[in-house]
Amino acid sequence: MKTLVCLAFLLSAALPALAQRDDGTSMTPIIERANKVVAMLEKKNMEVVRVELDIVAGEKETSRYLSDSWTYGAIAVADDRVDDLDLYVFKEVDGEWVQVKKDDTEDATPAVVIKPGATSLYKFVVKAHKYANGATAAHYALVIYHE
Repeated sequence: MKTLVCLAFLLSAALPALAQRDDGTSMTPIIERANKVVAMLEKKNMEVVRVELDIVAGEKETSRYLSDSWTYGAIAVADDRVDDLDLYVFKEVDGEWVQVKKDDTEDATPAVVIKPGATSLYKFVVKAHKYANGATAAHYALVIYHE
């Protein structure tokens, strides 16, 4: 208990010194955007089942089993270094990845809805299609949820 109190005191004392980096590489903006997405989804009584925050230089992928008991949504958001972010969803079929959904519209907040016919492994690919202001990498958040 004393350790937790000491840690809490140290963190609270250090918070003013933890200012956001000013070189454009801070995680703070994408964490704040992801938090807004999660808050919006939860207000609509959605259950967030995964939040992933990472850096993308080209594309990133992650996988997750999706149950046929739910209809899922996935939304990705990027920081200000991305003008166009795309989201592709693949299903594993006989050891091969088959694309089942995509949002490749020209914006930085792609979203898709997936209704699995059977519980299966799905791969989500986040691709930074167009960077802003000469950037070559950026932070993104991927949020997967269901009703």
